[in-house]
This record gives sequence, structure tokens and C-alpha cells, in this order.
Amino acid sequence: MDELWQRHKIFIVQCSIGAIVLLISWGVHSSLYDDIEIQQRNNQLRKTQLEKQLADGLAPSASSIREQQAAAKAGQEQIESMARMVASVAPLGSNRVEYVRECVSWLLTSIGKADQVDKYVGLYETLPQTCLFQLKEEARTVLASQAAQLGRDLDETLGIKNSFADSEVAVGIHGLAIMVDIIKRGLAISVPIRVESGEGVIESFSELNISVRNRRSKMNAGMESEVVSFPVRMTVRGDPAAILKLLLTFNSTSNPVHRMTVVESVQGGERERADTDEVRVTFHLLGLHHIGVATSLEETAK
Repeated sequence: MDELWQRHKIFIVQCSIGAIVLLISWGVHSSLYDDIEIQQRNNQLRKTQLEKQLADGLAPSASSIREQQAAAKAGQEQIESMARMVASVAPLGSNRVEYVRECVSWLLTSIGKADQVDKYVGLYETLPQTCLFQLKEEARTVLASQAAQLGRDLDETLGIKNSFADSEVAVGIHGLAIMVDIIKRGLAISVPIRVESGEGVIESFSELNISVRNRRSKMNAGMESEVVSFPVRMTVRGDPAAILKLLLTFNSTSNPVHRMTVVESVQGGERERADTDEVRVTFHLLGLHHIGVATSLEETAK
């Protein structure tokens, strides 16, 4: 045997290796092709079932499919329309530029400087922080001047009190646009009252604050949120009828982006002193971005 082994060991080893490789190949082939055969049988069974449904008239017709598609499209458009009434649906895209453009346009239109939108959007793309604080200064100059002429008090921070990370600037601009729009409307409000001054107004806008920390909206509690929100807070003091008139404007879409102001809660409303009718009210508001609709629009555009 030793002599046989010595003479033919290379041949024997090669045969053994060939047999092992053959066994491995057979095992791999069985594993793969058995699955393929099973899938083919399943596909054929499903095809047979669908053909039978079609023959029996159980399958949806082409017109039925078109009707269902039209209903689905109409439903999606209705969701988009309702979302636009309260939230930004601007695509997130690269660097949130479209979202920022919408908010910058809103803010600058509110203060009569809509021709500068491109300038600030370009600044955002290169220096986000500088864009935010220059926008704030632009708005502060206009609103503080108007407040001074009317004899009103204004918190000139406009709610921007801290520096933000670059990723938070877009939300900060959104919050600033909301704040500027409301102050601008509030300064313009006056209501007739039965005293010598002849009109009731909002005397001050104070304790302004914009928090750029996004959070899940309560509208999506318990679900994966498609709406992100951030809080905007302001305290106003003045004639109760003037404050009520401002609150009622929150339910209108007369601002440049045709969007309602979303109120989370209202606190206060009591007289500050017994000898005056002036009250102090704090509005807790929400800035909303409907990222579900925004993403859907972005995918449709592609």
C-alpha cells in the first residue's frame, strides 16, 4: 500500500479534492436552485390565482384603478392644502435653502423690504449666523422706529437672545418671521374706547422668546412625527379689546405666506392694577414645519 500511495499520491489527493469540491458545489447548487424552484412555483400559483380572478370578474377594472388613483391623489392634495394653512411645507433639500427663502420672504415683506430676499438667502448659504442677526437688525430698526413714533414699548431682542448652531439658523429665521409679523400687526391695531384718549392699543411687546429646539408636535403623540414644532412666546400689555383683536388675527391667512398663527396656549388676561383697564397676556405660539408633506413634494419633484 505504501508503494501504491507513494507512486499515486498526487493523483489520489487530486481526486479527493475534486470530490470535496463537487460535494460543496452540489450543496450550494441545491441550496440556491431549490429556493428558486420554490419561488417559481409560488409565482406560478399566484399568477394562476390572478388569472382566475380576472376570468371571474373579481379583479379591478382599468377604470376602477384610475378612480382609486384619482381619489388617492385628491386625498394627498387635501392633506397638502391643510398643512399649508398652518405649517411650512418647503422642501428640506440641500441646506434648507427653500425653507429659508420662504421665511426670509415672509419677514422682509412684513417690513416692506421684499426686494432684499435674494441678498439674504445668498448670505444664509455662506454665513448662516450672520444672515440671522442681520435680518434681526433689519427688522429691529423698522419695528423699534415705528414703536417709538407710536409711544409703545418693544423688546428689541425680537426673541433672538442667544447664538444658534448653523443647523438651527433656518428655524431661528422662521421664528423671527412669525415674531415680526405679529408685532407689525399689533402695532397697527387700535380700537375705539369710551375715554378721552379715544382708542385702545397694545402698549408693549415684552418677554419675546424664540426657542429653536425642534420637538415632536403634540398632534403626532405616540406616532413617528411628520410635524416638527418649536415654541415662540411673547407677552403683550394693553387694552383688552386691542389684545383680543390681535388674537383674532391669528386665525386669518392675511400674512405673506397665507398661513395661520398656531396658538398653543394663552395665559393671563387679568388687570395689572385696579385703577386701569390694561391687561397683560402671554401668547405661547408654535412654528410648524410639516416634513411629511415637504418630503413628499420633494420626491414628486424628482
